[in-house]
Amino acid sequence: MKVFGIGVGKGKGFLGVYAVNFYKEGEIVMDLSMGDVSPMRDLRTIELSSRHIDHPFGRYVNHHCDPSCYIDQTRELMIALIDINIGDEITFDYSLNESTIAAPFECSCGASHCKGVISK
Repeated sequence: MKVFGIGVGKGKGFLGVYAVNFYKEGEIVMDLSMGDVSPMRDLRTIELSSRHIDHPFGRYVNHHCDPSCYIDQTRELMIALIDINIGDEITFDYSLNESTIAAPFECSCGASHCKGVISK
């Protein structure tokens, strides 16, 4: 079994999560079931079906309109959408995972198809 290889660091002015190991597309990047259940949605939580998890690393995963990962809410896992190299930022698209965005924001991810404002 692969040990999850992620770390928190600063990039683009924000804290983020970066790969310490190489991940192939489809591999598990983070087990979100290890997070604490939060009584409410906030900036640090990740929505998993009908509850919100405050994960010690997940709270630092940034949004991107062209993300490297997606959230499998049923299995409570973050899965690589693409091959992720050592040093690459781990991201997911908040608007595809969250039923409501706790604090809408203007995206600055730089993707060619950036959604602009992230809100629901």
